[in-house]
Amino acid sequence: MKDPSYVLCQDMKLKKYHLRKSDVDACTRALYHELSKHAHGTNAGELCIRDTEHTMTEIAAIECVFCALKKRDCFRLPLKIIIGYFSIFIF
Repeated sequence: MKDPSYVLCQDMKLKKYHLRKSDVDACTRALYHELSKHAHGTNAGELCIRDTEHTMTEIAAIECVFCALKKRDCFRLPLKIIIGYFSIFIF
């Protein structure tokens, strides 16, 4: 979690959601395990994150990781994260 893109994205999300860095870092380390429970072998260009299934800290961690990957040009398709009924586009 020392990647400059990740740190930049994390700073933005910490301010946006008024969260503690240590809490978001803890959630980030557990992301693969948590998200793989919901993936069920799908490989869609859209990740649906239901706010009823994740805490706000987990959602912020997800946004941080995908924001950093997007900044590093790791996606060929436009990335859209859907939280509840709201769509958040990561730039």
